[in-house]
Amino acid sequence: MVRLRQRRKAAWEIAQELGVPVSTVSNHVKREGAGRSRCVEEEPAPPVRYEHLRPGDLLHIDAKKRARINGVGHRIHDDRRRKNRGVGYEGVFVLVDDHTRLAYAEVYPAEDARSTTRFLKRVLAWIRSLGIEPRRILSDDAKLLRLEGLHGAL
Repeated sequence: MVRLRQRRKAAWEIAQELGVPVSTVSNHVKREGAGRSRCVEEEPAPPVRYEHLRPGDLLHIDAKKRARINGVGHRIHDDRRRKNRGVGYEGVFVLVDDHTRLAYAEVYPAEDARSTTRFLKRVLAWIRSLGIEPRRILSDDAKLLRLEGLHGAL
């Protein structure tokens, strides 16, 4: 009965399947600690992992905008009236190689095209210095860039 309960079946469904009264099912699953559906532990789905065959086959690139912090915050000085307005944002750029999980990150003054281009040139030079020839880049908005023939450009 408990095994059926773990499949998220209601007591009446289990009773119908086994041909026993609902009260019997209810009493049994309560006794086993599975009376409420939130008490039933679901078996977690196995993680779906993938990995490209060679380093550089697929590089994931992501950019995040983060607020600049200027000075001490209210958690330290405990005065929410003191605000640092107009400090701005920075762009954090990250690249991860799909095969090796090798990662590289840099912080730039903005998350714009100029910063993205600078980051891309620097990270590709770094990857190549490790003997890895990058083939494709997947961006954070799911755009795939093939690097064949772009070696001189980037």
